[in-house]
Amino acid sequence: MLVYFSVGLVRVYNNAISDDDVVSAYDEHASAYGRSPIIGPPFVALDSRGFPGTGSITAWTNIGSLGGSFEAIGDPQIEDVDGVLAVTLDGVGDWLVGPTAPDSVTGSRSKHG
Repeated sequence: MLVYFSVGLVRVYNNAISDDDVVSAYDEHASAYGRSPIIGPPFVALDSRGFPGTGSITAWTNIGSLGGSFEAIGDPQIEDVDGVLAVTLDGVGDWLVGPTAPDSVTGSRSKHG
């Protein structure tokens, strides 16, 4: 299933930020985009700090409340990016397919465009 979304605001930080920082930043601008403040834990939380090392990835466990995992399609790689293990996608044939989003996220709209 594909989930389509638009981005209204992007922030890039030069350091890691806490979960509370993310919620605070979202809540600060939520009403401007017709959204409600965040209540409860995130549906999706992916943390690269648990990777054993570099190389191919077959799945990435979602530690968010939705559970499940994101399965690799193509050949996504775990790479060291400036001392941090990260998943890299080639932009053409690599992606991750995750658990089905609940109706509270997708609403009644078509999930395939």
